[in-house]
Amino acid sequence: MQTLDELRERQKAILLEFKAREHKAEKIFAKIAEYEKEIAKLQRVLSTVLGIDGTLVAGKGSRPRAKQVAKRDVAVKHRGDGTSQKERVLSVLVKAGKPMNIPEIIEALQTEGYVFQAKKPVSALTVLLYGNKALFKKVQPGTFVAA
Repeated sequence: MQTLDELRERQKAILLEFKAREHKAEKIFAKIAEYEKEIAKLQRVLSTVLGIDGTLVAGKGSRPRAKQVAKRDVAVKHRGDGTSQKERVLSVLVKAGKPMNIPEIIEALQTEGYVFQAKKPVSALTVLLYGNKALFKKVQPGTFVAA
């Protein structure tokens, strides 16, 4: 059986280790906060370069050539305009300016002409929203805003 002194020494060692881990965690959280600020800044810059609906603002970026426009028109007829589902959802949430639940987001995407590749859009969107906490902030269960 351990003596009382040994137990106290072990307790001190555990407390020191706990404080060291807590300090390390604080550093990690500070870095995460820095990265989140940088992401938010980059998102603001991106939204000023791109229109709210994802189109290029006049005078910004390069202009597509005639052949590229023709290819893009074909893509629009097939699945959309080439933007990812994540970009589309972010655009819908930014446009709305209010929290939206998953069925509302799906309806807004379909209104804009987005064609889901998944058989179950709700499941696909749920994975996307819950898996990208840097872009989408959950305000209630199943309800999100752009972060």
